[in-house]
Amino acid sequence: MENNESSRFWQRRSRSGDVVDRLNHVWTFLFLIMAALIIAWRIQQSDRIQCWLVQGLIQEDMGMVQSVCWGANRMIPSYGPTPTNIHGIPTVRQFPHWDPRTASEERTTMYQWIPVLLFLQALLFKLPDIVFTMLNSYSSLSCRQIVGLVNGYQYLSIADREMLVRRVAIFLHERFRSSFLPCSSWGFLSFKFLLLKMMYCINAVCQIVFIDSILVPYKDAPANSYGDIVFGNLRQTKSRFWKHSPSFPQSVLCNFTNGSSASSLVFSTQCEIHVNQFSEQVLMVVWLWLLFVSIVTCLGFVSWFVGSVVPIFRSRFIKRYMDLDNVIHIKRHLMRDLARFTDSYLGQDGVIIIQLIGRNSSEVFVKHLVRHMFNLHQEFLRRSRKSRMAMLEAEKSERSVDIDLDKMEKSVEFDLDIMDKSDKTESLISHDNQ
Repeated sequence: MENNESSRFWQRRSRSGDVVDRLNHVWTFLFLIMAALIIAWRIQQSDRIQCWLVQGLIQEDMGMVQSVCWGANRMIPSYGPTPTNIHGIPTVRQFPHWDPRTASEERTTMYQWIPVLLFLQALLFKLPDIVFTMLNSYSSLSCRQIVGLVNGYQYLSIADREMLVRRVAIFLHERFRSSFLPCSSWGFLSFKFLLLKMMYCINAVCQIVFIDSILVPYKDAPANSYGDIVFGNLRQTKSRFWKHSPSFPQSVLCNFTNGSSASSLVFSTQCEIHVNQFSEQVLMVVWLWLLFVSIVTCLGFVSWFVGSVVPIFRSRFIKRYMDLDNVIHIKRHLMRDLARFTDSYLGQDGVIIIQLIGRNSSEVFVKHLVRHMFNLHQEFLRRSRKSRMAMLEAEKSERSVDIDLDKMEKSVEFDLDIMDKSDKTESLISHDNQ
């Protein structure tokens, strides 16, 4: 029982948005979390950094040196071959009076924080869905309530499904009648989805710009964009000729101090960061995935916005389900009612609700739902027309009654005038006879 409830809850959550929404807040979120965990595991399980022994230090001190160099915020990277002396041994130099503020070649290191950055990026992909869920509390009809209307539809019999269709149609009909706005086809639900789509689109584009700025962080880098490095490596058949991002140097020059503050010496040693090659390969896959998500999200936003603004797309969406039903045939005399049904009655909010119901039920359910809602709308229009005709007839009858009363009053006044005149004539005649 608990498993069924949990599966239904997950079903409501996963099907509240379309494929593009789930690509952002579900699949990309999980993908970035997995990438962060894989890099963090590799850093902990492997020899992340190896430094050459410095003259004046013993082998036991190199563990401390490697920890200090790994956590250093600024180091001097080397992008070419490892510098060697005439004997082929890497050079190690000592700088007793070295000042870090004069080292213009130092670069800020970010590769230690790659798992944290990926985790924050994953949270940013989840943020639009969290904001959308919070906005649902300010709406009289939330997405969870809409999905809950057809919860358990697949477990019902045919008769129960037909009854459920009628109940949902009557419920939505009453909602649309109470929130009828003839001046606009957009409601609060439509604006919430518009905000959600815009947040996904802006977030995806900003994410790839952000990760590109991290991977190519300064002007003298060997590429203008990390995409140049990625696509150049993909065209290269041999991996040993791949170019590397300046943010993931394979060899660095680490400077550290040893001793007390009074007699401290600054040492410089060369360190090899083996984990950077693996981290860069993972980030290459992440960059390609973010590029794919950005393109799909932007195209999905444009498609959704055009389909929402242009009324003909709403009519085609509803007409597609009505054409599937043999009971209703779209005729010419019904096209005006269909346009009124989609634009004035349903609007964009109604189309979104029907789409949400379709994702959580079936096409047959939506087909019958549209049929019942269209019939209810037609009946509502017929009753409205009859009531208007009755009101017009009542007004006409009242006007005719008023006209008859005016005529009767005029005739009575005329008769009274005649009677007065006859009385005056009789009085004059009697006076003359006397």
